[in-house]
Amino acid sequence: MRSGRSGPRPSTGAPVGVPGERPVSLLLRVAAVCAVVVIAAITGITAVPGLPVASPSLVTAATDHVVVVGVTGLRWDDVDAHRTPTLWRLLGEGSAGALSVRAAGPLTCPADGWVTLGAGNRGRGPRHGRSCPSTFPLRPPVTTRTEGARLPEQAAIAARNSELSQGTRPGALADGVRCVTAVGPGAAVAAAHPTGRIDRYAAALPADPTVLLTRCPVTLVEAPAIAETALRDRQASTADAVIARVDAARPPGSVLMVVGLSEAAGTAPIPRLHVALAVGPGFTPGAELTSPTTGKAPFVQLMDIAPTAIAALGLDPVPAMNGVAIVSEGEQAATPAGEIARLVDHDRAAGVQRPLVQPFFTIMVVAVIALLLVSWRLVFRRWHTVVAEAGPAPRGAVRKPGRPRWPRTIEVVEVVAVALATVPVAAFAVNVVPWWRSDHPLFVCVALIVAGMAALTGLAYGGPWRGRPTGPIGCVAVGTALVLAADVLTGSNLQLNALPGYSPLVAGRFTGFGNLAFGVFAAGALIGIGCLAQAVPGWRRPTLFTVAGAAAVLIVGAPGWGADVGGILALTPAVLLAAVRLSGRRVSGGVVAGAAVAALGTVSAFAAADYSRPEEDRSHLGRFVAQLLDGSAGTVIQRKAEANVNLLLTSHLTILVLAVAVFVTFVLLVPTGRLRRVLGLYPAVRAGLVGLLVAAVLGFGLNDSGVAVPAFAVMVAVPLAIALTIRVALAGQRPVRRELPVWSPPAAPALLPSVSGPGGGGTPTDAPDPEPDTPPSTGGDPVVPEASPVSAQSQTPTQPETDSAPETDGPETDGLETDGLETDGLETDSGPDSEPRAGSTPVPPSPRPPTLDTDSVAPSGRGAR
Repeated sequence: MRSGRSGPRPSTGAPVGVPGERPVSLLLRVAAVCAVVVIAAITGITAVPGLPVASPSLVTAATDHVVVVGVTGLRWDDVDAHRTPTLWRLLGEGSAGALSVRAAGPLTCPADGWVTLGAGNRGRGPRHGRSCPSTFPLRPPVTTRTEGARLPEQAAIAARNSELSQGTRPGALADGVRCVTAVGPGAAVAAAHPTGRIDRYAAALPADPTVLLTRCPVTLVEAPAIAETALRDRQASTADAVIARVDAARPPGSVLMVVGLSEAAGTAPIPRLHVALAVGPGFTPGAELTSPTTGKAPFVQLMDIAPTAIAALGLDPVPAMNGVAIVSEGEQAATPAGEIARLVDHDRAAGVQRPLVQPFFTIMVVAVIALLLVSWRLVFRRWHTVVAEAGPAPRGAVRKPGRPRWPRTIEVVEVVAVALATVPVAAFAVNVVPWWRSDHPLFVCVALIVAGMAALTGLAYGGPWRGRPTGPIGCVAVGTALVLAADVLTGSNLQLNALPGYSPLVAGRFTGFGNLAFGVFAAGALIGIGCLAQAVPGWRRPTLFTVAGAAAVLIVGAPGWGADVGGILALTPAVLLAAVRLSGRRVSGGVVAGAAVAALGTVSAFAAADYSRPEEDRSHLGRFVAQLLDGSAGTVIQRKAEANVNLLLTSHLTILVLAVAVFVTFVLLVPTGRLRRVLGLYPAVRAGLVGLLVAAVLGFGLNDSGVAVPAFAVMVAVPLAIALTIRVALAGQRPVRRELPVWSPPAAPALLPSVSGPGGGGTPTDAPDPEPDTPPSTGGDPVVPEASPVSAQSQTPTQPETDSAPETDGPETDGLETDGLETDGLETDSGPDSEPRAGSTPVPPSPRPPTLDTDSVAPSGRGAR
């Protein structure tokens, strides 16, 4: 006869727990939360009361003339005191930066670079393959009777860029300044008005360019290109001589900017970082350059050059430009050689990381899918055999002394799963060491990742928490969240140029939480908070979950830290939904609406605070608010949606997400136990996983990386879920550690009226379930370790409850049992978190011998019936 159950077990009906809450119902409610939050995020932020109205910032004119010299292929490793003396001198007289030339495509050729410079936004020129054409693909300008000219292919360029979702408008610089002088056919592309008209044009720099450089407020000069050939040093010297002539002839008090605006022609190079120099009023000598589009010195973008020229002239910003004016920040190294070495190091790090990203993704996808197959083959396909071997011996049966009978391979699967979950955070942590400087960077990077995996796995299994079933899992999850939180709090140096991080060559983000890092952080934070909350009883559990979750939201959303719009909208409702589930309440329509409002309010508060700062100090949040208010946010949302769909249809990360969805649905969450039994025992962990599901779905819908967010979340969550399932199943046969406390059977509790029920928030006497002090039922006789005999004189036989006693719906099962199915001896409504039924007779403790704590005895199998 089962104990703790009143009346016959019905064959149909709602599962025990919150009435009507089945897994399908939960998924539908999660979908409702996600849909409401997405709709609110897109349509509601502009209606927030008190949000300031966008107005152009006041700009003080620094100069009357700006001269920009563009050099195709110019990098910092070309700069030398003997080879390029002018650039060497300008480095000390002005501010220097590492220029990302990312245009509308992955490879920026000279025509793409000039279009981007003139538009102040990412653009593209004529089509090209995987390499840049050896000759300039556009026809030279046609001169007119005056000093001007006309670009014959401007209409074709405008039409080609209108197909993009960037909002690029070729000719925006010329319209914003009214008069631009161009020297060279490439510069003419950037100086042309939308109609193709060029105000002043010269095919080459004259012997004395003094007069030419004063004709218009802005002058664009095309210097000789530097190609990937044996003559590179000589070409760099030739370009340096042209820069010297321009510097000598420019008007006094003018601003000079030198940029390496694209990759070299005639080759198929890996994209690189290029030279950015700014000399003149408004730029501090000996400083580095930065821009609000990067938020991190010394990085700037090519699309920032045109807005910088307009700001230096004191003109109003052009709405079509997504770039923002460049400013000086910080200090250079002590010597020019030291500063060049620093900038070259940034270039090398970005160049080494770029070709390793896709192989890393492929390896992770294969590794996780392999873990799913191996765990199914060795563990879950023969689950009942595993559980029987790990559980207590049937009555009357005698097992041979010595090692327990479960296969060693099952323990190996558990450790491998935990180790695999550490790979993402280890891949971020390797950037503590400059591995890209090695002669064999791939070998060093792999070695450091393996060392990080070993360190975190060793900590998980070597710390004082190792005896708890949730101990190693919580250690890995909390460690993952802490590493990434510390990174964004200290400048996001680990994410920059990390294999799962962001690259300045892609130029999607330079600081804060990237989309992949957010997926990893969300998984670590929600699972880790769940494991921590599991250790506290009663009302403290949802309180701890909510407070810790709010701290995670703060880290993700604060403008100076994570500054992730999609992350706020995804994590806020995830934390709220998880806390509601943990408190024992149903996810009603009001909860869904409250989660949506809370997410919108949180992101609006962060965005308004960021928007109120000066333009040069704003992060992604503040710039997005400005785009919402000036009407350009629609283009941004469209671009992100297109990138999301494109990644979903082309990335192999989609295969991983689908494989995990099938595995979790048909292997881990089958009605015969497995992960569902674990979630019944550990409601805080269950709440964390439910919240992670919400965060992953919203992260997919609200970010341009799309499927990459749930993919990297499951790289952490699924291996940890597999390991936890195995640990709980095998906990009853794990070797006893002497330092673990000995469990003594508590006295029979006094009868108290139950306060649980539908919609109840738990009970005042809610104890930690089932750890650390109270072992749950194993469905049979518990294991008695020989090393810790304890008297059981005070125990009495179990008295069955009467059939007339009403059944209590407790908050801890949430539909994890199904009607008509065996639960392997687990009675979730009679565990340590249940309250005595009102009006029922006292139930003495069951006649089981005393054992150690939960880590010695766990719900590990079907006991003898």
